[in-house]
Amino acid sequence: MELDTQNSPRNFDVSAKAVICREEQVLLLRRPNGRWDLPGGRVRLGEDVKQALRREVYEETGLTVAVLDQLSVVHRRRANGRVCLVASFHCLFDCPPTDDMIALSCEHEDFAFVRFGQTTNLRLRPHHKKAINDTRQLFRHAKAA
Repeated sequence: MELDTQNSPRNFDVSAKAVICREEQVLLLRRPNGRWDLPGGRVRLGEDVKQALRREVYEETGLTVAVLDQLSVVHRRRANGRVCLVASFHCLFDCPPTDDMIALSCEHEDFAFVRFGQTTNLRLRPHHKKAINDTRQLFRHAKAA
């Protein structure tokens, strides 16, 4: 079931995150606190979650993506105490980027394309690691087919 963020009032935040791959690597963004993150962010009230994800990825990286499969939906409590629903999606770049095409916003200080197997030891939220692993499984099934 796909998340509907447009038609229901809510007393919690909704965030959309993108697992975007280049070959067998995933794009990660590093915050100033050193934590790695998936591109994406807050879904505005009344905004379609996929539309919000495309907007957020563009704002944070300067890149455009196609939003494919919803991978997971989890809830977590933010530092301010508010509950946040986080939806992760498998995405593809509209145009395969080179590193010089990525224009980071002020929210992040660095980026990296990290091989699937190398994300386990990074300072990355557990639900982001799970979304990356789910995408890795999609790649494995596609190769086997």
